[in-house]
Amino acid sequence: MAEAEDSDDSGETLESILQSTEGNSILFIGESINNLVSQAICSIYTNPSGETGSVFFLINSLGGTASDTYLCCSFMDEIKKERDLYTICYGNAQSAAAAILANGTKGKRYAVDSVVVMVHRVTPDPDTPKSLGMAYNTKYLHILSKQSGRPLTELKKAVERVSYFTAKEAKDFGLIDKIIPYSRIPTLLKK
Repeated sequence: MAEAEDSDDSGETLESILQSTEGNSILFIGESINNLVSQAICSIYTNPSGETGSVFFLINSLGGTASDTYLCCSFMDEIKKERDLYTICYGNAQSAAAAILANGTKGKRYAVDSVVVMVHRVTPDPDTPKSLGMAYNTKYLHILSKQSGRPLTELKKAVERVSYFTAKEAKDFGLIDKIIPYSRIPTLLKK
């Protein structure tokens, strides 16, 4: 498995969030979508250990940076060309994490029934140029539109205010495919 000396402010390391078992790659996204998470997804994409099984992202995140989210989604799109990419939300998938959750392989995007999924308009740092902030928001909308099958006009309306979804609402909106009990997660990880 990939080794890294990098860590984020929480003390997590690439090795602690990225694991493999039975040829599958498992990424735990339990903090912010940041440089460490994008490095882990890049590591899965470059596949230095030669895993050929499925890829699993277990998500419980309140969001993260726009630039890292878009990098993650780009790598995810490449991974999906070669391997099944399961996304499983077991807590929160808010903001950037909602885009990661929705960007899994269609038919393999899961959530437990007690999750909270949230989408909103991307709000860049005050130091971010206005044009870049608008570009971030447009990219976020395109990811959600592509993955949910919803038109951009509908998504623009949904993100004008903060929109919270239960698991059923997230499924109805097209952000996930199936609702599962917690007890099914270990079974999924063996696919």
